[in-house]
Amino acid sequence: MSAVGGVLISLLGFVLSFGAILGAALGIWLIGRWTKRRDRQPSTIAELVAAVFSATAFAGLLWMAIFAAAPQFNRAEFKSAMTQKQAKPVKMPDWYARAFPQAAQMDSATQVFGDSVTQKLARSDAFPTIMMVFGILMLSMMFGGIGGVTGWGARRLFISATKRDLQPERT
Repeated sequence: MSAVGGVLISLLGFVLSFGAILGAALGIWLIGRWTKRRDRQPSTIAELVAAVFSATAFAGLLWMAIFAAAPQFNRAEFKSAMTQKQAKPVKMPDWYARAFPQAAQMDSATQVFGDSVTQKLARSDAFPTIMMVFGILMLSMMFGGIGGVTGWGARRLFISATKRDLQPERT
């Protein structure tokens, strides 16, 4: 029964992590090699941490490849669209102004900053690139965590299915 659960967790992890689960096996193998050289047994938590870290690194590589293969955007079009959107101030709804009277004093979130560093950063050419890098980091951490935990869990289920001494005796 554990083997069926291991297969199902592996398939579910592969789908949910967009393939980052494949990196978990590498991390578990590396921690096993490292502990074997030192004449130790890998602990369960060490395997889990290695699986999550390696799946996160693998997910980062996958997402970098996806973003590199995506069609490049035209910076001029992007900048003009961004300035058009920022030119129109956002008007708060009346119900929001009644519910939060302190917020009614400010008409728009863009007027709060005026000509500050935040506005300059948002309008700079480096802003989309920086946000894309942060997006890759966040996606790789999220999907790497999912892939690492599901890969480690599937491995534990496979181990449980293959070891007879872990299963209780039936009387």
